[in-house]
Order: sequence, then structure tokens, then C-alpha cells
Amino acid sequence: MHLVARACTFTHDWETWKKTIATRLARVPDDREAIRSSAALAENQGDFAKARAILRPLIDKNRAEMNDFNQYTWNALFLGKVGNEDVSLLQRAITEKSDSGYAEIHTLACLEAETGKTKEARELLLRAMDSGGLDEPNEAIWYGFGRIAEEYGLVGAALSLYKRVEKSEGDEIPTSTYNLARVHEKQLNMVAGK
Repeated sequence: MHLVARACTFTHDWETWKKTIATRLARVPDDREAIRSSAALAENQGDFAKARAILRPLIDKNRAEMNDFNQYTWNALFLGKVGNEDVSLLQRAITEKSDSGYAEIHTLACLEAETGKTKEARELLLRAMDSGGLDEPNEAIWYGFGRIAEEYGLVGAALSLYKRVEKSEGDEIPTSTYNLARVHEKQLNMVAGK
């Protein structure tokens, strides 16, 4: 199923992907991998609200793993509707589960920045760098610093930081940090009249 999903991501063959998920669910009802694949399909089609709705039962039924919490909350950034529940949900998951790392800490930093908690966001970005063994920021970290600059109203600095988020392998998927940076860059350019 993973190989079919990956191939369908690049070919945009959503029907084959849907059929693969349906076949898996027919054999194994309520299969977590099929549910995750269904959420990924929704993300690839740009329907982040649907992806969250698909993942939410895993969280509510205590069947979610760290990646599910991370993906659920990361999708909120694409909706532009990050709430305190998203922040507390991921904070709790990071505290309770032992498999959190760079990705989850980075997501939490971005959620904090989105809700205006810039001090917490900055500290988390530095913690993510430590967790990821980074000596200097990578594209994802630059995005987080860009969000902080944007929160402070530093449009020029934010745009400069977003430009550091360059396209790399894997950025063709809608949930990439690259695509998120482009969304914010476009919004700031509209505000600045560019």
C-alpha cells in the first residue's frame, strides 16, 4: 500500500490510491495504515480539513502514534486555524510519548509561533536544532524563524527568511515546509503590495 501511495503521489492517480485504501479496509477494517494513507491522500489533494477529520478518531480512541499527532497538528498550519487545542494536544503527546524528536518539536515551535507565542517558538526551534543535530538552521527552522519575524511585523525579515526555504526533494507534496513558506510569502507580498 505504501508503494502504491507513493507512486500515486507523483502521478496524481487519486482513484488508484482510493481503491487501494478501500481494498485494505475491506480486508482489515479500521486499519491504522489505511486510515493514515487516506489522510495522506486528502493532504495530497489539498484538503487539510478532511485529513484532520480522518486522523482525529485515531487520537480520540487513543490509537494514535506520534506521527499521527504531528501530522494532525501540522495540517492546522495549512488551514491557518491553529488553536490552543492543537498546541496542547502536541505538547501532551511529546510529554507522554517517548518517540518524539525533531519533527514534532519543530511542529510545536511553528504552532506556538502561529498563536503568537514567539518566545516559546524560538526556544523550541533551538531545541529542535539540538534534537536534529543541526549546527545551523535548515529550511524548516528558517521557516519557523520567518513565522516569528512575521508575528513581530518584520515583513522584510520574514520574507528574507522564507526565501531561505528552498525547494528540495519531497517538496512536491502539499504539506512540505517549502509550500508552507510559499503560502506565507505570498500573503506578505500581498500585504506589502508586491
